[in-house]
Amino acid sequence: MVQRPRYATLSHCWGKIDFIKLTTKTLQDFLKDTPEKQLTRTFQDAIQITRGLGIQYIWIDSMCIIQDSTKDWAIESRLMGGIYSGSTVNISAADASNGHGGCFLDDSVERDRVAFRYGVDLETQNGNKVYEFVPETLYRDCTLSTHIASRAWVLQERLLAPRTLHFSKTDIFWECREKDACGLYPEGLPKEICNNYDHRQKIGLHKIWPTIIGWYSKTDLTYSSDKLVALSGLAITVQRATEDVYLAGMWRTNLEAQLLWARNNGPRYQPRPQIYQAPTWSWASINGGVTIPDIWLENESWYVHIIDAIVTPAHSMGQVDGGKLVLRYTHLLQTAVSHHSGPKDGVILREGRKIITNYEAITFETGMSIDRIMWDCDETHEGVFYFLPISHVQDRRTAPHIRGLVLRKEEGVFDKYYRVGNFEFWPPSKSDPITAYGEILCAMEKAEELTPRSDYIGVEEARVLREKCQIVIY
Repeated sequence: MVQRPRYATLSHCWGKIDFIKLTTKTLQDFLKDTPEKQLTRTFQDAIQITRGLGIQYIWIDSMCIIQDSTKDWAIESRLMGGIYSGSTVNISAADASNGHGGCFLDDSVERDRVAFRYGVDLETQNGNKVYEFVPETLYRDCTLSTHIASRAWVLQERLLAPRTLHFSKTDIFWECREKDACGLYPEGLPKEICNNYDHRQKIGLHKIWPTIIGWYSKTDLTYSSDKLVALSGLAITVQRATEDVYLAGMWRTNLEAQLLWARNNGPRYQPRPQIYQAPTWSWASINGGVTIPDIWLENESWYVHIIDAIVTPAHSMGQVDGGKLVLRYTHLLQTAVSHHSGPKDGVILREGRKIITNYEAITFETGMSIDRIMWDCDETHEGVFYFLPISHVQDRRTAPHIRGLVLRKEEGVFDKYYRVGNFEFWPPSKSDPITAYGEILCAMEKAEELTPRSDYIGVEEARVLREKCQIVIY
């Protein structure tokens, strides 16, 4: 059996500079020779590091994938996870914004030093001893908050590689599954520094998938069509370990909880992408940071049952061009919403009488309220919407409450819905959430012109008709 040679990989920022790449035009030249002097400073530094480690080969994306070949890109992007996980070490040019930045530290960088005078005999000149003060955020600042960490592709490169050398502007960091170290702490980082960021030891990638998506969704992509492609290496790794079904950035196991992803709070909404990225029930359908609830949360009951969930192409671990989710539900509230301008985006809810939302909380005259609506994108929030309860949460940290989705129905189609946001409903402290929610539904039922009976299922009636209540979300 032929042993595969050891090789390094490189994580780097392309930037806006022009540099030599593998293309259909340069392929024959690359097969003959590529003079190092033609390479960027970052590539030259990476080659020097690789040689210094006694490794003969290095894999660099722009030098190993034919950049103007859609066919080669499609093949190689599917192999990306195996390339990084099979490497000996991944070299990260952490703070280089482009190929000119290089890997090695700037000699002018110095750590802050401060002198203390002790009233005891010390073998130091003038009774002073110098200490280096290291912030607790050192590890994060030099790995998670570097320039390269903003690149979407780099997250899976870092998580899949068995070990990574981060060349940051502050220090060189070593990161692997057994130890994190740096030039200042070559034997290993103190627990106070790395404890909060210990993301790969002792727990599987599938269990921290919500955390991974939280990181990934805040990174940048040059092409929005790569939204799921740049995550495919991690998805393939998790799928092989769990044999779970992958659905456009989400997993079939505990999918009910993952449906409750929410856009992160921020100064403004992002518009809905013009190019299709994923079904609206997936976080990958929008741009910007998102949060997925803890999928291992106990004491959570469900008001929906997933009958079917598919994406097209089937079994895709990368880009998709369609998908649908078929749910059986117990409650579905239809109501009219008109846009309300104010200090923050809000809505006016009409149920015969005006019910105005303050900011993003819907308040009813009965004293009940839907406390938070979080729209997914910057788009017109007017017309008829549907509130679909998904779960009832009760744990030590929070009072009992209901979480669900805000949907819009496609005109002229009986059962075709799209997700446009999510909501939370907090009943009075002594009320059972579903009973209190039922009171809201009953109140809304009064406005027959806005809430047709066919779309309203009450608490008692739902128990009888549960098998017949289905909804399809695209």
